[in-house]
Amino acid sequence: PCYQRRIGNRLSEFCKDHTCCYCLKAGTVAEQVLERPPRNACAKHKLCSFLKSSGQQCNDLAERGFYCSMHQMKNLVSVTCEGITKKKKPCKTTGKAPADQVKWYCAGHENQAPQESSDEEDNVDTDSGSDIILSDIDQEEW
Repeated sequence: PCYQRRIGNRLSEFCKDHTCCYCLKAGTVAEQVLERPPRNACAKHKLCSFLKSSGQQCNDLAERGFYCSMHQMKNLVSVTCEGITKKKKPCKTTGKAPADQVKWYCAGHENQAPQESSDEEDNVDTDSGSDIILSDIDQEEW
C-alpha cells in the first residue's frame, strides 16, 4: 500500500506517483499508473518503448505503435517493396518503414497491399483462379 499523501482533487484519488500525469494534464479523471515515475502513465496513455543508450526509456507518449514521433523516425529500417510489377517480377523499389512493419509497398504498388479480409474471403480458392468458396464444397468431393 502507498502511504503518500493523495492529490486530493476531483481528478484523482491517488498520490502524485500513482496518478497518470497525462490524464491530469488533459483535465480528465486520472487512472492508476502502470509504471513508477517518471513513466507514470495509465493504460490509456502508452509511452514510447525506445531505450536510450543510458539504459532509460523515453518518457514521451507513443503516437502510433510503440514509439513517439521522434523515435518512430529513428527506428526506420531499409525495406524493399513487396509488390509485383506489370512484367510479373518483384519490385526493386526501396524505402524506409518502421521496424515493426512486416511488409512495405511503394506508392506504385500500394494497391497490392493486403486488405483486412472477412472470414468468407479467407475461404476463397485463389490458386485455381476460380471464385469457389471452399466451405461450400462437400468435403467428399475432394
